[in-house]
Amino acid sequence: MFANNQMAGIGLMPNEQTDEDYSGADIVEAIRVYNNTFYGNDFGISGGDNLVAFNNIIVKSTTFGVSRVQGKAGGNSVVAYTLFHGNGTDTTQSQLGAGNLFGQNPRFAGPPNPGPDSQFGTLDDDFSSLILQDNSPAIDAGVTQYTTFDGELIPQTPISFDGAAPDLGCQEHNLLPPSPTSNQGAEIWIPILFVNSDSAYNSPQIFCGQ
Repeated sequence: MFANNQMAGIGLMPNEQTDEDYSGADIVEAIRVYNNTFYGNDFGISGGDNLVAFNNIIVKSTTFGVSRVQGKAGGNSVVAYTLFHGNGTDTTQSQLGAGNLFGQNPRFAGPPNPGPDSQFGTLDDDFSSLILQDNSPAIDAGVTQYTTFDGELIPQTPISFDGAAPDLGCQEHNLLPPSPTSNQGAEIWIPILFVNSDSAYNSPQIFCGQ
């Protein structure tokens, strides 16, 4: 989950620059972003000539949901199977694929909570309410794999899901944690952000695991 960043949830800059300038660098290395929730950032995703984003929810971005996610003609860059809602502008200068939902409220259980200190940006911020309710349009709206223009399957192993198809966003609706066995203690089950660069395509894959 990428939430309440004052700049970009994912921002790509050129020439060893580390200060976000929203230039949306034309990075040709493969980047794969799927099953994430972007909430309340200035930009959700900025840049990428070989960035494939799908099965995501991008909401309440102050300026843009996605910007400059595009490459050369026939390239892999695409934003697909993504729900956009409440952004300043949903998309700009980006290659859009199938399955996107615009103007539909994801119907989270509730808004984020700043915690006991009443201030966002501190350690007690609580985003646990950003889970899908039963009537969310994001339920069963995703795909188990996305096939890029050049035939790459992302991920190589299909995404597991509950229902008719994978949900959009960081957490699968009604996917229950494993039950502890007699030789296990109680388990704490939370979504975890993974960055995986071990695929055959050697591309960073950013997704929210169950």
